[in-house]
Amino acid sequence: IEPIPQVSFSTEVLVTKREIRKTTEMVEFLRRQPYSATRIDTYLRCPLQFYYKYVLGFEEKEKLSEDIEGKEVGIFVHQLLKDLFARFINRKPEINQEFCAKFPEILAEKFETFFSKKKRPDLFMLEKVLYYRLNRFLAFEQASEERRVKKILYLEKRFEEQIKLSGTTFDFTYIIDRVDKLEDGSVLILDYKTGSDALRPQQTSKLEGMEFKRESIRDQIRSFQLPLYYYFEKKKYEEETLNAALYNLRSLKLSYLCNKKRNEEKLMPICLKALDFILHEILDPGKTFIADPANERNCKYCPFFYLCR
Repeated sequence: IEPIPQVSFSTEVLVTKREIRKTTEMVEFLRRQPYSATRIDTYLRCPLQFYYKYVLGFEEKEKLSEDIEGKEVGIFVHQLLKDLFARFINRKPEINQEFCAKFPEILAEKFETFFSKKKRPDLFMLEKVLYYRLNRFLAFEQASEERRVKKILYLEKRFEEQIKLSGTTFDFTYIIDRVDKLEDGSVLILDYKTGSDALRPQQTSKLEGMEFKRESIRDQIRSFQLPLYYYFEKKKYEEETLNAALYNLRSLKLSYLCNKKRNEEKLMPICLKALDFILHEILDPGKTFIADPANERNCKYCPFFYLCR
C-alpha cells in the first residue's frame, strides 16, 4: 500500500466547473512525488480524483457496515497465492496430488484469519466460491499448454525505479504479482485480476492515430500498468523474450500486452510518449485538476463523489 504524505495547500475551488487551480507549492510537491501505474491511471480517469487522493491525501472513508467488498477479496486472493507459490521461487511449481490435498486446509485457515472480524452468514458461501475458483486455477496452472512454467522468478515483489521523459526524471514504485520463466525461455510478467475491470492498451493500429491529449489516452492506452511493468522489467531481461499479461482468475484468461495486434516495437514508444504527456500535464501549472464525468461508473463509486457536487 502506498503511503500518502501529509501536506497542506491553499486552494481555489471553482465550483461551477469543478476544478482546482495548481499553486506553485502543489507543482513542486508533484515534482518530488513517486508515481505508480495506479496513480497515473487515477489521473487518466479523473484529474480531480487524483487531486483529492494524492495531493490532498484524502483517504477513502471506512465503511461502518460489515460488507465484504471486491477489494478485500482481491487482497486476500493475492496474499493466498503468494503464500501458496512461495515454495516454488527459483524452481518449477509442482501442483501435484500432495499440493492439491493440502490446498483446502490452507485456504480454510487463511480465510478464517483474514475474515475473522466479519460476522456474516454469507462468509461460508464466499469461501466455497473461492475454493471452486482457485481449484480451477490450480488445475489450469497444472494442465494448460499456455502455462508451461520452468520456474517462478519472484512473487509480490516491490521495486523502485526512475524514468526520464523530456528531460525530467520521475521516481516510480511498482509491485509485480508474479514473474515466470517459461519452458520456451521467455519471461512472463503476470498481474492477477479477481474482478472484471482489467484493462490493457488498444491494438497498435488504433494507437498509431491517437491524439495526444488526456481523454484520448484514457480511451486508447486505458491503463499504464502493463506497459510500465514491461518497460522496467525489460531492463532486467534485455536478452530474453519478454511479455506481460493480465491473468483473470475468474475466466482463467491471459490477456497479453504484446501479440500480433500489439507489436512491442511500435507499442512501447507510443505508450512512453503518452506517459510523457500525462506526467508533464500533471506538472503543468496551467492545467487545472478538473472532474471527468465521462465514466458514470467511475463517478458512482468514487469515494469523493460528494466533493464534486
